[in-house]
Amino acid sequence: MLVFLMRAKMAYVKTSPALDRRKKNEDVTEGTTINKHLFLENPVLACYVPLFKKKQTEEEEEEEEEEEEEEEEEEEEEEKKKKKKKRRRRRRRRRREEEEEEEEEEEEEEEKKKKKKKKKKKKKKTEKKKKKKKQTEEEEEEEEEEEEEEEEEEEEEEEEEEEEEEEEKKKKKKKKKKKKKKKKKKKKKKKKKKKKKKKKKKKKKKKRRNACVRTRTVDDNASRQGLDHAE
Repeated sequence: MLVFLMRAKMAYVKTSPALDRRKKNEDVTEGTTINKHLFLENPVLACYVPLFKKKQTEEEEEEEEEEEEEEEEEEEEEEKKKKKKKRRRRRRRRRREEEEEEEEEEEEEEEKKKKKKKKKKKKKKTEKKKKKKKQTEEEEEEEEEEEEEEEEEEEEEEEEEEEEEEEEKKKKKKKKKKKKKKKKKKKKKKKKKKKKKKKKKKKKKKKRRNACVRTRTVDDNASRQGLDHAE
């Protein structure tokens, strides 16, 4: 009887519209040829219809609940998967952003290094230029100083030459003056000598003249005396 009821239930279930909601792989008793109409027409089995219906509705509800649970689980799984995907995406994005940030930082550091290097190079270049300029200026200054020194030396030499010339001129003048003085002195001496000689000569002449006069007077006197004697 129980087996019959079970078969009848399965046949009812098989012909019921709830079968559409069942899964394809669900176990349904095969080989039953009991029709729904026959099942309902049977007065013995008709009293079990509400029971079967109740059980069926319960099973359907359970199935629906299971389906809902499965759907919920699937949804949860999907959500989990989505969340997981989102997390992965976020991680990837974060990683990518971090990588990009790192790359940017590296680029910035490289740029800074390049700028620093460039600045250093420029500074070195400017320093070199300044040094060169300073060196050239120093060289020019040295050259100018040397030129000035040379000019000063030349001026000094010229001054010395002029002084020497002046000294020579002075010496010559002095010599000339001395010579002139000497000549004058000599001339004066000569003149004096000549004058002295002349004076001496004059004196001698005078002396001679005086002597002649004296002899003449003596002779005159004698002649006079002779005349007197003669008389």
